[in-house]
Amino acid sequence: MNPKFSTHKNRLNDPTLKDLPSSRNLSSQHPYAEIFIGEPFVYTANIWNKTEVKISIKNILSKQVKPFVPFEFSCEGMLERLNAYIENQDFCDKSYHWPLQKGDLQITIARPGNSCTDTCFNEGLTCESEYFYLLNSR
Repeated sequence: MNPKFSTHKNRLNDPTLKDLPSSRNLSSQHPYAEIFIGEPFVYTANIWNKTEVKISIKNILSKQVKPFVPFEFSCEGMLERLNAYIENQDFCDKSYHWPLQKGDLQITIARPGNSCTDTCFNEGLTCESEYFYLLNSR
């Protein structure tokens, strides 16, 4: 059971997240599990909504699911990520910059009713709210 937040949380509106280096909006306790793993292994429900929780628990109890560990949470997956991280370090490359610059930005337009996150995911991109200051300017 993955608790869903009634309103998105980020470092600007939640004191427990104030030290995060990003202002991403978190929709649940584990957004990755919510989006990329999902049912029947992860049920995301608003824990303040008793009806939603009851329905989720009934769904969980009614299914026989074999244990599942996504590759990215396996030892091999962790080592693969660590290896990619280490191999791609280049402390001599001066082109890396933080905060993000206009040249890093790829813009895509969402259809009405579609979220930034879903639209970017469908385009093979990552919706990064750190870019919003570049978009919300003249």
